[in-house]
Amino acid sequence: MKNIFLLSPSEFAGAIYFPTIEIIFFNKIIDFSDIDTILFTSKNAVDATNKINQEWKKIPVIAIGKKTAQVIPKQFHVVISEKQTVESCFELAKKI
Repeated sequence: MKNIFLLSPSEFAGAIYFPTIEIIFFNKIIDFSDIDTILFTSKNAVDATNKINQEWKKIPVIAIGKKTAQVIPKQFHVVISEKQTVESCFELAKKI
């Protein structure tokens, strides 16, 4: 079997793990009091926001795709963009 190098922040069985990306969560303060909609473009964005401030869970959410939506708690209504672009998500946000 040939060696398979996985260039990723995550390991996978059978591959030689070669990390090329490191996700670092900054300790930022986010004030959600004047926010109407949140657009999440990745699972990491959801994870980071959870660590910063739980108040986001009171605001309508748009996920750029199904994988991002999967990490958002099930009790929240999440709109998933049909096209996985920030532009299409922004257009959805205008309608919410």
